[in-house]
Amino acid sequence: MRRAGISANRSASFVTFILAWLLLCQPAVNLSSAASASPLNKPARLTPDQRVAHVLSRLTFGARPGDFERVKTMSVEAFINQQLDPESIDTSALSAKLRRLPTLNMATPVIIEQYTPPKPVASPSPVVAKGPENPLAQTPNLSNPPTEAGRMPPAQNAMPNEKQMPGEMQTDARKPATGSVAPANEQTTAGGTPALQSPKPTPPPKNPQMVVTELQRAKLLRAVYSEQQLYEVLVDFWENHFSIFANKDDDRYLLTSFDRETIRPFAMGRFRDLLGATAHSPAMLFYLDNWRSSVPRPYPARETSPPVSTEASMKTTRASCWSCTRSASMVVTRRRMFRR
Repeated sequence: MRRAGISANRSASFVTFILAWLLLCQPAVNLSSAASASPLNKPARLTPDQRVAHVLSRLTFGARPGDFERVKTMSVEAFINQQLDPESIDTSALSAKLRRLPTLNMATPVIIEQYTPPKPVASPSPVVAKGPENPLAQTPNLSNPPTEAGRMPPAQNAMPNEKQMPGEMQTDARKPATGSVAPANEQTTAGGTPALQSPKPTPPPKNPQMVVTELQRAKLLRAVYSEQQLYEVLVDFWENHFSIFANKDDDRYLLTSFDRETIRPFAMGRFRDLLGATAHSPAMLFYLDNWRSSVPRPYPARETSPPVSTEASMKTTRASCWSCTRSASMVVTRRRMFRR
């Protein structure tokens, strides 16, 4: 009886263990079967409309009215090839809008000349008139009236034979020659003497902020109306990467040439060419205060010290940099070991 009871208890405990194991393993089996049947393992394919919307959101500033239908008609592959060749796209409509912004095609010296505000003119300080020390200096000499410098009085300057030849003393100034015509731009008074021409009015100074404003307007016009959307997206990206503060002194006059001559020619080319053009750009050099950059010698050269060649100095610099890098890496490794 005891053996039968022991065997029954063992069989009951074994069945209980099997049931408990099945209950525990059932969620894992369900998860594995669901993962095997899940569609996430297969790459999801976009519908044709989704492909068009995707390429417009990636290669442009956003879909305009009519862009979706145009790309769907010409196919996504043809649209991508067209954007990769921006010179083949017609931009006459955009050029007509950009002509209203005159500073875009101006050279930098012309922009500086026309848009630099005039310097304020210092007003002269009032001078107090002092009284003469000699009161007789203000007494007019009626016997000998003052004459112009270099000229004698009429009585002394007259020739002795002037009364004998009255008909020969007529000059061309009193009697104009026949057939002589006065210049068209010379105005004369009623007495025949030429009148002084009034000076031309000074043109009003232009607002220097208009240089940056027109550059911003051009960026907005290109983003909206240009068909070279990928090209304009890359220009905007690189100008944001090599950013220059427009309100830093004279940089406002240099940003137009920076956009026209530095970024745009190399926006879709080699990065090395773009980097070199940016490093030599006057706008970037001025923004980084390169004109102040100088490396003075810390110690004066001594006559007794031996000359050091450039190659030797470069080797010394490389060795010091390598030692600093090695020591820094060792410090980082030790810190990690201590953290563990």
